[in-house]
Amino acid sequence: MKKAGLRPIDCFNYMSEECNGVQHVGFSKKDCYNFINTLKTTLIEPGDAQNLVRHFKGKANTEPGFYFDIQFNQEGRIANVFWRDNQSRIDYDCFGDLVIFKTTYRTNRYDLVCAPFVGVNHHWQNIMFGCGFLSDETTKSFYWLFNTFLESMGSKAPSSIFTDQDQAMANAIAGVFPNARHRLCLWHISKNAPSHLNSFNSSREFHSFFNRCLYRCETKEEFEKTWEEMVNKFNAQDDRWLNNLYKIRGKWSPAFNSDFFHGGVRSTSRSESTNHALNEISTKTISLYEFVLKYEKDLLGKWRRNEADADFFSSQSSPTIAVQDSKILKHAVKIYTNTMYKEFEKYYLTGTGALSCKEIPFVDTVYEFKLTNPESKNKRVYTVFLDINTLKVE
Repeated sequence: MKKAGLRPIDCFNYMSEECNGVQHVGFSKKDCYNFINTLKTTLIEPGDAQNLVRHFKGKANTEPGFYFDIQFNQEGRIANVFWRDNQSRIDYDCFGDLVIFKTTYRTNRYDLVCAPFVGVNHHWQNIMFGCGFLSDETTKSFYWLFNTFLESMGSKAPSSIFTDQDQAMANAIAGVFPNARHRLCLWHISKNAPSHLNSFNSSREFHSFFNRCLYRCETKEEFEKTWEEMVNKFNAQDDRWLNNLYKIRGKWSPAFNSDFFHGGVRSTSRSESTNHALNEISTKTISLYEFVLKYEKDLLGKWRRNEADADFFSSQSSPTIAVQDSKILKHAVKIYTNTMYKEFEKYYLTGTGALSCKEIPFVDTVYEFKLTNPESKNKRVYTVFLDINTLKVE
């Protein structure tokens, strides 16, 4: 089963079903994990391990800023690996407020878990902050990996980190990045929902409520009201999956995360594209050493060439400004890359061109403005406060 690419938990669940229950398997889930993980580390060929270590040491000696760390098990075999080059450190210093982390499988002959740390640059492109190999997906291994990553980045933690819904990963993030906002991928929650909501799958109205909670609630009050209405309308008070999802709403609902930088990211979809790129450079029979060489040349090389091309294009050309007399847009086009300028322009025009504004008499030095979009179906009203002394906007 492991050779077929099944994860340890999938192997254990399959055997549990075949034996008509966990109690009849003859060993625990932890025993299953330990056996498979021990098997994986024993499969790592001595020559491959030596080539990998030799390669990393050579890079560390010849490339300033290159960083790697390897954790060995009690038998002296490679258990976990992390590495990054100096450019990844520079990228993290510039764009490390947001990290997207998602593991992938079947990238090497030993089926070690590949764990890339992905970010977003000033052209809205993927960038790599570092990469790891893990022998398992336990809290202990994630804790080691995140600690190593943090150490390699001079103890600078991200402001936000996006992952899928993995409890072992969540435990390690809470321990290593206690002040980071841990966000869960909305796409994965939406994708997994039908398998947990069998009794509601046929109701379009329920899914309308559920999707509104996932994507369209802008304030905590709006979310709570919509969720309560959904639960009451469909008698879902005792639904275990919904109750558990509600308990961790602060990790996935946009309404609870407007105070933290997230770069417009709502899911780990960027990691999905990264995993696709990793699978393109790997096979089920590739060694760790060969994988690292292809990772450096084909993946990092391609991404960084794309960034260099975008840098050159932005330096040699400018987008057309939608409103030629706008001083704000004229300034923005000078300081933003072409891609990010178009994003800024879109939001700027939506905010100034599509909204009507009503000024409320001010109190002391604070002005109040009511903003509405006459063309919007929901007739949402936004309240903005401006303190003319401090120029603070809320």
